[in-house]
Amino acid sequence: MLRRLFGNQPGVPRSADSKPVYLYGLTLYYLPSCPFCAKVQWALVKHDLAVTKKHLMTSAGARDELIHGGGKPTVPCLRIQRNGEDRWLYESDDIVAYLNKEAQDAAR
Repeated sequence: MLRRLFGNQPGVPRSADSKPVYLYGLTLYYLPSCPFCAKVQWALVKHDLAVTKKHLMTSAGARDELIHGGGKPTVPCLRIQRNGEDRWLYESDDIVAYLNKEAQDAAR
């Protein structure tokens, strides 16, 4: 389960026809040691959602992107790219609320 959270290995077993819903235009900047990042990653697992993930220390240029775009190197951060605009969410509770809404919309 932890490997799925941090994007290194395939996820938990699921039925053959079940696939996570990929949310285009969303990038999660994270660190594995961050408990707030884990909270956001659990929301992804709970709703069976997938987003692009960037480990702040190992993804090339991730830290610079975060500072340049969002203004600070704090994780977790969800970059939302929609309609040609970028929005940067930094608070884990705000990110989880956003993902909950996306999951509800995807279920419709």
